[in-house]
Amino acid sequence: MPRLPSRNIFILIFLLQVNYIFIANSQDKSKQWIYFVDKDYAISLNQTLSPGSIEYRKAKELISQRALKRRAKVLQENNLLDAADLPLSHFYIEQIQKMGGKLVQQSRWINAASFLMNKELAVKVAMLPFVKKVVPVKSYSGIVRKVSSSYSSKFSYEKVPFDYGQSYKQIHMINVVPLHTAGITGKGILVGMLDSGFRWRTHEALKTSNVIAEHDFIFNDDVTSNEQNDSPNQDSHGTLTFSIVSGYQPGKLIGTSFDADFILAKTEYVPTEYRGEEDNWAAAIEWMESYGVDVISSSVGYDVFDDETGYSWENGDFNGRTSVTAKAAARAARLGVVVCTSMGNEGNGNGIVGTLLTPADADSIISVGGVTFSGNLAYFSSTGPTNDGRIKPDVVAPAVGVYHAIIPGPNTYGSSQGNSVSTPLVAGTAALILSARPELTPIEIRNALRQTALHVDSMNYPTVPNNFTGWGLVDAFNASLIFGPIFSNIPTLRLVSKLNEVSISVISKYGIRSDNVILHYALANDTIYSNLKMQLDSS
Repeated sequence: MPRLPSRNIFILIFLLQVNYIFIANSQDKSKQWIYFVDKDYAISLNQTLSPGSIEYRKAKELISQRALKRRAKVLQENNLLDAADLPLSHFYIEQIQKMGGKLVQQSRWINAASFLMNKELAVKVAMLPFVKKVVPVKSYSGIVRKVSSSYSSKFSYEKVPFDYGQSYKQIHMINVVPLHTAGITGKGILVGMLDSGFRWRTHEALKTSNVIAEHDFIFNDDVTSNEQNDSPNQDSHGTLTFSIVSGYQPGKLIGTSFDADFILAKTEYVPTEYRGEEDNWAAAIEWMESYGVDVISSSVGYDVFDDETGYSWENGDFNGRTSVTAKAAARAARLGVVVCTSMGNEGNGNGIVGTLLTPADADSIISVGGVTFSGNLAYFSSTGPTNDGRIKPDVVAPAVGVYHAIIPGPNTYGSSQGNSVSTPLVAGTAALILSARPELTPIEIRNALRQTALHVDSMNYPTVPNNFTGWGLVDAFNASLIFGPIFSNIPTLRLVSKLNEVSISVISKYGIRSDNVILHYALANDTIYSNLKMQLDSS
């Protein structure tokens, strides 16, 4: 088997230290995107839907009320749905299946489905009157670097709300501790994770996570941990990225937004090496958006694979409008989802030619680079710009020595480097900001992170923003305050002299007028609310 260049890879974003092997599809079959000319009722992809119409009602059946509420933050009430929300034509799909194509995934957003078929069938399908074009599904391979495993000893820090153990350093560096102290822990926010799999039910730091849905887009079931045909390390990468956001085991690991709700998607296949395909990722992000996810964390990226069917900066593909994953990420952002994705580990460029992976090139999302704990750009962290000249990354976060859970559990932990670990730190930060200010849009979240980011590695990169560290190191606390006061996620209740005392933390950069802060409350089983004005007990 030939050895491949180190840049020609799909990456679950860690440093790669091995050779790559191309594995051919059995019986010369490969996955192909079949793009259709329209949807049912001859509706084109960019067509608007009239509220109350049959098509509008059909699209609405596929989108949850939670998702519609989130979309209402960025779209007009009469424009919450469009033709991209409609399902694909069942007639078109059935015709291709009758010809011998095996359906794999569907994408409503790009009006295409992936089928497993041989070259001869692909040629025949391309000639069908309802087929717009046939394009190979891009696939990529790579192997992640081994993480160092260890067992943490319990130690605590003064003046912090939790015993963070060895995770304190990463939480402290992005200034999350003041938010946790104020009782802002991600409550009420739905975070989506796209990765290789998640062994969360048996690990002590993850088994209490509030996972409300999960789906395996490889085997098409709802099991995201290892299954019979999986490699032993299939769910390793996803477990560790998930734990950086959701982990909760005092004395060992506290995640950035451990109180959030979570939805998990297993999208990347690990037979003997990491292998991923864009149709799984696209299907997963559509599913998450329709479910009502608020924030997405994706530590995967794509570029050219050995058959040169992928994407490359040299060909102008990293413009945010070419790859399927970039298109999907951008649409999710336009529908109100905060999408955080890794820049990649392709190494530092010169600031003129980008080394980033897609979908980090997508517009309106948050692309994440990595720095060391000393504030220097990590040597592996991919850099911008995009092909159309936009600055990337948006922000950076710790990417070396980040602490997390590892398999097999139930109490195994380790440290890793790579933008796989910086991305969930930023996604967790976005969830914290939204839990304090749920009305904010993805662009407002991105602007808040950019405007409050700390300038790092200023000796090497004296101007901000730049194509190496972007706008700088994320500052969760100050980013959360940029749009006004923030409040605890949950009030604290205690009995004082036989009276119930309800208290919340209110924080503002601009001072607080106590007569403007009113608590609305109702007793159990009571539908009538009473009001209490705020009484300050501290400055």
